[in-house]
Amino acid sequence: MAGAQDNGDARSAPASALIRAPSGLRALLFTAAGTQFALLEWPAAAPGQPAKFGAAEGEVLRLLARGLSNAEIARARGRSTRTVANQVARIFRKLGVRSRLELFALLSAGRPREEGGA
Repeated sequence: MAGAQDNGDARSAPASALIRAPSGLRALLFTAAGTQFALLEWPAAAPGQPAKFGAAEGEVLRLLARGLSNAEIARARGRSTRTVANQVARIFRKLGVRSRLELFALLSAGRPREEGGA
């Protein structure tokens, strides 16, 4: 574009260059370990059932929420890191998150719906 400069200010961009936000977009701001994060969320398909955690997964979730690594959780529970990694993967799947960052955001927004028993 002739005469256009990118100075990092969206207000100077032509209207046709702006990206429209999805409807229902919201930003969740939170602090973890002294660092501020912003997580952008927008509506997705509603989950069918509340997550169900067995006793072991519930304990792993509590330790994850405290910020422990897989190795630290394995030591605390007397299990292998591979076992803990599998449990963490199942917890992520059940809660619909892909990372610890998403898990922390979910937990800071309110406890996930959980039912006891497997």
